Amino acid sequence: MIIKSSEDMQIFAEKIAQKGYKKILLNGELGVGKTNFVKGFAKGIGISENIIQSPTYTYINEYKKLLHIDMYRLESIEQIYEMGIFDKIDEYEYICIEWPKFIKEYISKEYLNIYIEKLSKDERELIY
Repeated sequence: MIIKSSEDMQIFAEKIAQKGYKKILLNGELGVGKTNFVKGFAKGIGISENIIQSPTYTYINEYKKLLHIDMYRLESIEQIYEMGIFDKIDEYEYICIEWPKFIKEYISKEYLNIYIEKLSKDERELIY
């Protein structure tokens, strides 16, 4: 699927949430729109997209019923255990994980795995 703007990314993510998907893995390089996707997903489950921020430096942001994790700066599965991320995951119905590099083999198959590739300044290809 080709996304032509950040607004389209949010609309797509909102529809994903409305279709009943609850757990999302977001893959893609820096700046492709992973957090923008989470904003749309949040809106789709009734959370204001205006409060969603990237958890790059905090690793985890918690919003009512949505857990937003960014594993970009994590270096091992041991760090994920030490930080209690698996415990947090068990507490939430809705989860979006950016940069899920170390966690994929440790989580259930119920996650929707989305790959985002930058095609141009505004266009993205989503593979899921």
